[in-house]
Amino acid sequence: DRVGIDWTNSGFALRARCRGEVKVRLEPADLPNYSYVIGLLDGETLTVEQLKTRRIRVDHADDYVLLSDIPEGEHEIRLVKITEAQVGLMDFRGLSLCGELLAPPAAGKWKIGFIGDSLTGGLHNLCRVTDVNLIAQDNEDGYHAYDGFTARHFDADIHVVSLSGWGVVCGWGKPRRDYSVPRALPYTSIYRDDSENGRWDFSRWQPDAVVINLGSNDSSSTDDDPSILSDEEFRDKTAEFLRRLRGWYPHARFIWALGMAGLGKDDRIGRLVQEAIALLKAEGEEKLSFLLLPRNQEGGGQHPTVEGHEAAAAVLCAELEQWLKD
Repeated sequence: DRVGIDWTNSGFALRARCRGEVKVRLEPADLPNYSYVIGLLDGETLTVEQLKTRRIRVDHADDYVLLSDIPEGEHEIRLVKITEAQVGLMDFRGLSLCGELLAPPAAGKWKIGFIGDSLTGGLHNLCRVTDVNLIAQDNEDGYHAYDGFTARHFDADIHVVSLSGWGVVCGWGKPRRDYSVPRALPYTSIYRDDSENGRWDFSRWQPDAVVINLGSNDSSSTDDDPSILSDEEFRDKTAEFLRRLRGWYPHARFIWALGMAGLGKDDRIGRLVQEAIALLKAEGEEKLSFLLLPRNQEGGGQHPTVEGHEAAAAVLCAELEQWLKD
């Protein structure tokens, strides 16, 4: 038996009375791609340097030591995948520990969904814009991406769909319109199964808020020929996507966030997103807003650094504080 762990910041948490080592049986599902995971004990938080030291590269089937030197007692143990599905799918096949499992840990205080591209996956946030010959997995850290920071701020459980190079309508691939996040979202893991059998049941997990950070790749992938994507098509398909999201998540607050990669509210895509939001509000939608995040393109490939992600999370958390209230 196996459980797929594919998306950024996915994983599991458990409680156990144990000591010593915790090992996990992990296996790449799409060799030669590989993934990185981290183990967390008792709610600890890691600095970037600690993460670099402790992250585990999963590039073959093995029993990996997730945590070691655990003092005897009751503990919460968490595994987090810090790289995105696009660069590595992973299967969890079991764990071993010296002790016994206890009742699962309590759920997070809130549930937040994140839908985005490389910005949401933390691509190249571990390197600098001057670095060359970048390998995605080695320089990607979803734990220190804005969605990871936001989750820890709110003690939230999160679902993340991040697809580097993808957009609302089109992205960096051929044919460009295949790289549309709304096409991928109905599936549990589009890279594993995009048939009817692979469809996700949205009723299983209903968030309190959903953050959409899309549009950068619609812009950059059509810069060479803007006629590929008209203003009308982008606006209308953005509005259509928001309507679909409302059908899946009838009670959630929606925030469409832009800006980390340079798009402003007055740029073409920013303006069109706001026009789509206006269309929805004219139809009676009330729980939907636009948020401009601070720009940071100092990381690899002009992506945000960890510091840029932390700054974006601070702005996003201030916005969410208005809506996530006891």
